[in-house]
Amino acid sequence: MNLFRFEMRKLWQQKKLIWLFVIVFLCIGGILFQNFSQQSTKSERAIEKIKPMKEEGDNTYKNLKELQRGDFFDDPFPQQLEHINGIGLAFFKWTSAIYNEEWNQIPKVEKDFLISLEAYENVGGEFWPLQGIEKEKAIQKNNWLIEHNLSYEDEAISISPALILKEVSGFLLGFLGLFILLLFFGTTITVEMENRTWLTLKTQPISKWKLILGKYFSLLIVVLLYLAMVIGVGLFLPLILGGSTLNLQYPQILTSVDSVAIISIFNYLARSIVLFSCAIVFTFSLILLLGQWVKSSVSALMLTGLIVLLGFFATDMNAPLQFALNPFQYFRFSHLLAGIPHNMDWLYPLGAILWSCLLVITAIVLPEKETGLFNSSEDKNPFKHGKTKKHRNPIWNIWMFEWRKIRRNGLLKQLYIILALIVVFGYFIISQQAQKKEEVYLVTLQEKVQENENMITYALQNIDSYQNERENAEKISDEFYSKFYSDQVEVWERIESYYIETLGKNKSALTGYEVGNWFPFHDYQLHLNQYYYDSKKFNPNMRTIGEEPTISEFTVDASIEEKKWLLEHKVQPVFSGEYISTMYNNWGNRDKEKKEWEEENRKVDNSGLFILSFYFDQYFYFIPLVLFLFILGAGFSNEKGKRATLQFLKTQPISEKKVYLGKGIQATVTALFSSVGLFAFVILIATIFNRFGDWHYPILHYDSKALVDSESYVGIKSFGQKGFHFVSLGDHLLKSIALFLCILLFIIGLSIFLSLFFKSQLAVFATTILIVVSGYFGSSQLLSESAHLSPFTYLNIAKIMNGEVSTLLNNPSIDFQTGSLVLLAGALFLYVIGYLLLSGKTESKANSRVMGQ
Repeated sequence: MNLFRFEMRKLWQQKKLIWLFVIVFLCIGGILFQNFSQQSTKSERAIEKIKPMKEEGDNTYKNLKELQRGDFFDDPFPQQLEHINGIGLAFFKWTSAIYNEEWNQIPKVEKDFLISLEAYENVGGEFWPLQGIEKEKAIQKNNWLIEHNLSYEDEAISISPALILKEVSGFLLGFLGLFILLLFFGTTITVEMENRTWLTLKTQPISKWKLILGKYFSLLIVVLLYLAMVIGVGLFLPLILGGSTLNLQYPQILTSVDSVAIISIFNYLARSIVLFSCAIVFTFSLILLLGQWVKSSVSALMLTGLIVLLGFFATDMNAPLQFALNPFQYFRFSHLLAGIPHNMDWLYPLGAILWSCLLVITAIVLPEKETGLFNSSEDKNPFKHGKTKKHRNPIWNIWMFEWRKIRRNGLLKQLYIILALIVVFGYFIISQQAQKKEEVYLVTLQEKVQENENMITYALQNIDSYQNERENAEKISDEFYSKFYSDQVEVWERIESYYIETLGKNKSALTGYEVGNWFPFHDYQLHLNQYYYDSKKFNPNMRTIGEEPTISEFTVDASIEEKKWLLEHKVQPVFSGEYISTMYNNWGNRDKEKKEWEEENRKVDNSGLFILSFYFDQYFYFIPLVLFLFILGAGFSNEKGKRATLQFLKTQPISEKKVYLGKGIQATVTALFSSVGLFAFVILIATIFNRFGDWHYPILHYDSKALVDSESYVGIKSFGQKGFHFVSLGDHLLKSIALFLCILLFIIGLSIFLSLFFKSQLAVFATTILIVVSGYFGSSQLLSESAHLSPFTYLNIAKIMNGEVSTLLNNPSIDFQTGSLVLLAGALFLYVIGYLLLSGKTESKANSRVMGQ
């Protein structure tokens, strides 16, 4: 018990718990502020959500009224018209309730709509915006809301305490929370070894098992405190600021392959807490074991992160590994929380307890390693081949001094090994996905041949049937039916012509693939894209087969122009669906169809250039960014603390400000060369196992409205005055790499600047991350018109390089060139300010000595 109290006092004196609370408070406060700022548009979002269903109801009503004017209005059309009237009335009340902000009335109105919809479908009607599992989800959720007397909530942007906590739990009780706790508290043993205090503890009459258990139980208490912070702040901050009532009965929809279940948000949060606890308990046990052999805190963090990352991806990619007793299954947060609970879920906490006990017992039983796991010897030559060389430039000397230090501690070498393992492992994962994508698409392409042939046969049957009906109508001089059937014959003749053409292009695409001729392949996909517009010529009042009702015309235009670019530049295809995914699609509440469509059209390839682009698009660049920050951004904090080597440096004939510049230059040079080497290694691995890639592969770039409206605009205009153009993959990657280097230099410069004011490396890194994250969200929320002047705006490389940020903020100044200049100027400004501060400090000390004499 005394040892446990001792560990808790150390944690309190280090002020880590205070830092933890600040981070939790700022994260939740930032989310709450962002949601508050968008409450004025709640009605518009609610209207947009029901818009596809309302439009379908209106169109169906118009079509039925057209049939009612003629004689072709027998069963079941009268019944359908009656129920579609009920649907229209429900939407009228629904819209009225939204505009009057009568949120408590919406579930009742939605119930009327669902009843009318059920009756409409029972008499043969079809309502495409709400079908299948999506309809079942809507029914169950509506029943729950009415049963518990709950109001409508905008779940995506809510200020309700329970929904805020659910939104926050997505990252604070996910990988971000794991990272924070691991960074702050995971190195409890390795820090003792670095500071040599572990040797002092071993001289005391305390058993090894008591030392380890004392540290482990203190970590468990930290987890409980962290959970209390997240829950407390997540619930009470919205209550205090928003005035909303706490209701933990709001429904959460869970789905499996073909079933739907509803649980309360209380149960959802409880599951989230249990799953996060399992993951963090296992992670703490793992790093506690590794700390017996890894003598460096950074090494322990990197090795633990690597094991968790590889285990997570291996589990996520292989279904046989996805069982409760696999500890890496705990890290699949989003998948497990979205699934329906099972009777065997109690195995998750049981497995976490068993694994934790096993790892902790192993850490107690196994002997400690005298040297670090990655160090062959503790004695190393301080200079190259034991020789020294004097240079006249003191900044050069300090730079070489810093470079030798970072080489001797071995952290950079370990970093390179870990990044290389991640790159190689990631390549084979992406290669598996790319191969599967290609196989699935080719099978689909072969199946389309039979589908097209069936459609031709079906069209011919309809043509014959309508021709016979037209002849019968002409015999009795029925002009109405004669014209109606003539129109139908023309429609199905056009449909027949389309599928005959499609069949020919389909077969050509398959033949071209076999011989490596990509022209017919792209031509076939272009034909399918153009069909979106051609189908409307068949019959404007009929949803023809193959039409995509939820994708925007912008998506269609971009897909068409993409295929034209591929044809023009003779580029090898990347296998996916026929469309290119854009940010303008409107899926409403059709989440399942959205995921399926995006997965079908997601582009994956294992060529060198495309894999590097994939890493930028999927934000994998944050891994080396964070690791380089920890290795190179410690600055003066690395010289402070219990082993304050800075005091020794001050005794040398070199000023503190030159030491500062030397550290900055060393970090800059090392970061630049290491990053370029990493990106080159990614391309090299993919080139060896596959190919270099296509430099001219098209990358979509959005253009802001301000740019589209200008007279000098040369891009492509789409529906609603939206604009876009394409850039080559090679040019896109060169600029992405350059922007990454600028971001890295700025963040390292910020970290080294902050090291002037903090003694603890943890305080430096935590403050750097807080400033960067706060600056990123603040730039988009508060500085929309001048966001291009903030260096934090450019952290999202993927959305900067494709123009999405510029388009959303309608600020054409947000681009690669401006971002590079702002980031480099920001880094230079920080170094200059730090240099001036140290210059003033030096002069102040000199004046003090003069006055003392």
